[in-house]
Amino acid sequence: MVEPDGILLRSKASSARVTTPAGTDISFSLKGRSATVLAGFAQKPGQYGGLPTGETAIAPVEGKTDGVIVDPFSMDGIGVINHPFRLEVKNGRVKTITGGIEALKLKAVISQSDKNAVNIAEFAIGANPAARITGVINEDKRRAGTVHIAIGDSMTLGGKVRSQIHYDILLFEPTVRLDDQIVVENGKLKV
Repeated sequence: MVEPDGILLRSKASSARVTTPAGTDISFSLKGRSATVLAGFAQKPGQYGGLPTGETAIAPVEGKTDGVIVDPFSMDGIGVINHPFRLEVKNGRVKTITGGIEALKLKAVISQSDKNAVNIAEFAIGANPAARITGVINEDKRRAGTVHIAIGDSMTLGGKVRSQIHYDILLFEPTVRLDDQIVVENGKLKV
């Protein structure tokens, strides 16, 4: 996707598809977008990073994401997902949220936010083999072979949508195809 130097680089892939054994199947357009490597501290003014290090993220093209997210591991602001959970996405926006208590919590957050809270804002791959799964999403999402998809604000990643929220949704055991190349298979990095 990009070289690990902490800056924005044009993505060579024009599309991505993520599937999981739990039933997630979602596709994104990445055409013309740049990806960000979060490699710890910012290297230059105007860049940002995240600790622990180890994530490549990109803002999908607005209105060009479709599919379902089923039974993720956890989510910002919600915590670990312990009950059935399903998001249906059409034209880059979450259209329906169904499931248990965590789904109800997310609906409440969205209802108290702005109209762009349902925007698909980010697609990211964790790349740090030393990151641990602790139930704290800030480290979990950087574990090599995980994927997270965010809703809400995409401006910090080069997107065009501003929102009051940016919530990451963490998926385990994903298979990721960039164009026709598998780069993550059942949670294992292939590149």
